[in-house]
Amino acid sequence: MTMSLNCGVDMVKSEGILENVNLNDHVLPYNWMWIEIVFQIHYVTLVLSYIRYVFEYPLYFLYLNGPSYMGCWFQLPLIQICEQLTSVSHNHWQEHWAVCESLVHQRFMSFMYTLYIVLYYIVLFIVCRGMYRLCSFR
Repeated sequence: MTMSLNCGVDMVKSEGILENVNLNDHVLPYNWMWIEIVFQIHYVTLVLSYIRYVFEYPLYFLYLNGPSYMGCWFQLPLIQICEQLTSVSHNHWQEHWAVCESLVHQRFMSFMYTLYIVLYYIVLFIVCRGMYRLCSFR
């Protein structure tokens, strides 16, 4: 049993829309580059989710539950954290808890972005030092 690409097109051809089109002659290009790009995007997404799982979640837990002398919130509820951050009343944050949660998350992410930039420069320094040592031995 063979299947034709013209399935269901006969009705459209009879309407005069696809008069000069023969779908059996049309070969769809199979481009490996697109598969590679999709794989790379999926790989990058996988690496980023791994980084989030390994670094961000434990540090977020520490940020919310750690001791106050480290700049953490010592298990305070989010509403009290937002009250201390903004000096806005407790009742306001009870009504707008989603905004409060977003505010705490933004504060945490600003800390994480700073940490990521510091780690980036540390890794860059290590790579450059290794390349210098590799080139100086030749």
